[in-house]
Amino acid sequence: MIFDTAAGELAPNIFISEVVPQLQRLTATNRSRVGYYSKGTQPAHLQHGFFNQGSLAGIGVDHRWDLDEVFSIFPQGFVQGNFDQTLLLSDRGELNRHLRNYLQPMTGKHPAGWICGLGHGVLPGTPEDNVRLFVDTVREVMQ
Repeated sequence: MIFDTAAGELAPNIFISEVVPQLQRLTATNRSRVGYYSKGTQPAHLQHGFFNQGSLAGIGVDHRWDLDEVFSIFPQGFVQGNFDQTLLLSDRGELNRHLRNYLQPMTGKHPAGWICGLGHGVLPGTPEDNVRLFVDTVREVMQ
């Protein structure tokens, strides 16, 4: 998995002209076994054929993406679509509501090709019980 945490800082046209060629070089010999995660990108960043023609094993996006849109743009391979990690700092009731709202559109739609995660990992100070609630709720709702 290639993790590109600054991809969204670039304008889409610069990303496509400067970053995509480097990704093509990096993955030239094993593209079908490589996934790509980007933070802060928008659909315009990832409209290049490199991303949506099934040449990568999968794609990962941050919490700003609508997961239905991700699956429509990337119909092949896995999709790692992420929950907003800052919401794990919420009180338990509010977190539960956010989680259920987040998972509701995914229920029964794309679970076979979907990897649920956090946008950019667990933040310092996140209550361990909230991480546990996240994992347990995803498992419960998506089974």
